[in-house]
Amino acid sequence: PGTNYDFIGKRRVAFAVSLALVVLALGVTLVRGVRLGVEFRGGWEMEVAFGKPMEADALRNALARGGGSLTGFEIQQLGDPKEGIYLIRAPGKVQQGGLAQRITDATKGLGTLTIRRFESVGARVGRDLFRRGILAILIAFVGIFAFVAIRFPWRFAPGAVVALLHDTTVTLGVVALLGREFTLPVLAALLTLIGYSTNDTIVVYDRIRENLRRKRRPELPNLMNLSINETLSRTILTSGTVLVASLSLLVFGGPVLHDFALILTVGVIVGTYSSIFVAGALTLEIEQRWPGPRF
Repeated sequence: PGTNYDFIGKRRVAFAVSLALVVLALGVTLVRGVRLGVEFRGGWEMEVAFGKPMEADALRNALARGGGSLTGFEIQQLGDPKEGIYLIRAPGKVQQGGLAQRITDATKGLGTLTIRRFESVGARVGRDLFRRGILAILIAFVGIFAFVAIRFPWRFAPGAVVALLHDTTVTLGVVALLGREFTLPVLAALLTLIGYSTNDTIVVYDRIRENLRRKRRPELPNLMNLSINETLSRTILTSGTVLVASLSLLVFGGPVLHDFALILTVGVIVGTYSSIFVAGALTLEIEQRWPGPRF
């Protein structure tokens, strides 16, 4: 309460920053590409543990000496190196019959191997899951546009959806930049981010609508600035609380939750920025070009 920052007055700068972030994110995504996880591209992954420190190259060499279908695997170390936990991946074309036993036999010289997890997805099922995941995101965007257009004047809806596109694009750019795989946890984090960012934007929109009803003939830029300032403390406190939770998952959640927590952390920061600087400012631009009735 009591803040009086000129967010709307800085909207041209904010638009330039957002455009630069989106262009960079799209460029990184197009150049580096987004690596699909096993659940989307088909194949299998196995999480194994040796219970003692070991170099990834030692495991890779042991599998290579096994010959045959035990070559060309992706090997990634998980968790504390002292625990010797690794994730072994391969595309769906690898013959899976007796695979676990062949890997166990090939790594006997490294110690006692424990298979902690094994997952396999067919290529066709993977493609179907990927299409369904993209469809889920598109349905979320359409549903949010419809919800905002019904609850508020239609001129509010484009700002909310553009802010969501901004958040999703920048976050996916971070995924591509860091070389992370697009997996089901990442998809879940994106859908969570869409819901969170929408909620943040609607709080600002609701305050704008309340102020429009209370004040006679208000100057719209001043009124929007007032509304954003009035909800600023709530926005910062909510985002800070979510960040504490997501950072805790990032640090202590282990490898299974790491990507989910990373995407949520980046998304909350970007989403807070867009709800303050992007959504309301875009609504103002639309209102000034296509003015409609004031409540």
